[in-house]
Amino acid sequence: MILAAICSGIGLLLVGMLVWHYVQQGLRLVELSYPGIFGLLLIILDSRPSVSPFCSRWRSGSWQRTSHERAIHGVLRAAEVDLGRPLWRVAFPAAIRRSLPQRSDLEILELGCGYRAVQLLALRDRLKHGTGVDFRIAPELRGAEAYTFHEGAIEETLPRLAPGSFDAVLLVSVLEHLREPLAALVAVRGLLRPGGVLLINVPTWRGKSFLEFSAFSPWLSPKVEMDDHKMYYDKRDLWPLLVRAGFRPSEIRLRYHKFWLNLFATVRTGPVARSA
Repeated sequence: MILAAICSGIGLLLVGMLVWHYVQQGLRLVELSYPGIFGLLLIILDSRPSVSPFCSRWRSGSWQRTSHERAIHGVLRAAEVDLGRPLWRVAFPAAIRRSLPQRSDLEILELGCGYRAVQLLALRDRLKHGTGVDFRIAPELRGAEAYTFHEGAIEETLPRLAPGSFDAVLLVSVLEHLREPLAALVAVRGLLRPGGVLLINVPTWRGKSFLEFSAFSPWLSPKVEMDDHKMYYDKRDLWPLLVRAGFRPSEIRLRYHKFWLNLFATVRTGPVARSA
């Protein structure tokens, strides 16, 4: 009983700190809002034994919900949170919007857009056309107007995309999953138009323990997500990787956020350099 109260208190404190940080930074969780935060608190604060099996059955897609579980399911479905995708991968549209070119006719590519492409769809008002890539895409999105979706591995899809065809490329919590991040970044650079922008979000080494705790505990995400991590990045890791990929140091801006648990990179491409 005491242990459950301590765990509940720690969970509440962590969620409160994250929400406060997002407010301070002018950020907002995509589709999480107040109903989603409430649903997340229900899961974290509920110490009943049914919660862990519930989360496990949710992820597997096979469950017989109790009335309590149906209530949580309804709250989170209202917020359109996909529990198959960890909450730290549900990114922050305000930061992304600020970093995009200030136009409303953008061609945007998101690599690892997620099953429902929530983030890419949230940018609809800034798009001329959006392209998403992930292993699985919701069937209802395949005919969406002004969008194209590719199912498959990022490494296999990149060569099929037209060079110099995108104003922005998003790699949000994706780079750490790639076996050959340098090759992917080289390919992405070729896809960007002059004046385009590459936006990257990656977990840091400081965030490794926190993320693995949240994954390997029964609370927030499937542990397969953390088992798939190939790398964590601090500035000293990501900056040289971007330079090796062909981006110039003057084009690269890096900043830590979420209490230094994540690193956000804004890479703006200038005019194509002339050959010597």
